[in-house]
Amino acid sequence: MKRYLLSLLAIGLTVPALAQTERGAKLIGISVGDLNYQRQDAKNTSLAAAAYPSVGWFVADNFVLGTGVELFYNRERSERIGTMFPTSFRSRTFGAGISPFVRYYFLGQNKHRVFAHAGASTTWYSYRDVTSSNGQEGTPYTTHDNVGSYNVGLGYNYFLAPTAALEVTAGYRRSGEAGPVYRPKGSLDVRLGLSVFLPSGKAAAQ
Repeated sequence: MKRYLLSLLAIGLTVPALAQTERGAKLIGISVGDLNYQRQDAKNTSLAAAAYPSVGWFVADNFVLGTGVELFYNRERSERIGTMFPTSFRSRTFGAGISPFVRYYFLGQNKHRVFAHAGASTTWYSYRDVTSSNGQEGTPYTTHDNVGSYNVGLGYNYFLAPTAALEVTAGYRRSGEAGPVYRPKGSLDVRLGLSVFLPSGKAAAQ
């Protein structure tokens, strides 16, 4: 992911200073979110993170249609001391999905731009857990779930260069429930990332 972010920034620094959000331009970005780490002790921990690569096209000035990919990972480990022997629990969840979106820039200029966005997604999760008791590992439990969701919110771009910007978005996400999936029905959706704005072919030729 670090190499991907550096590549995006390098592209943004080498593209000429042109209107970032004009019709015909392209938007390429990656964000991270759902970051969560908890640790009670060495035997009771949890870690979650998600990445969201995306690409969009300005079909009109300030208006983007695009699609993205959702990649999710979650790991949990816990141990409890029972009346006769300890019981441990381990689980891993992987998720991958597609997420079309729309975005509209309505405020700001120069280094500061504000936008509204809305999107939907379909994500496939693979979940596996194992419970061990008294040193004996039980039969692993595995399931696969398909979860749909939608999200709305606001975002902000701070331009490091004319075509490369840091990005933060915050909004509301609503998703269905499907088995032991980490996300509740409704949640705050905060993401941090980097975006590159590639000019239209017409603008680049000027």
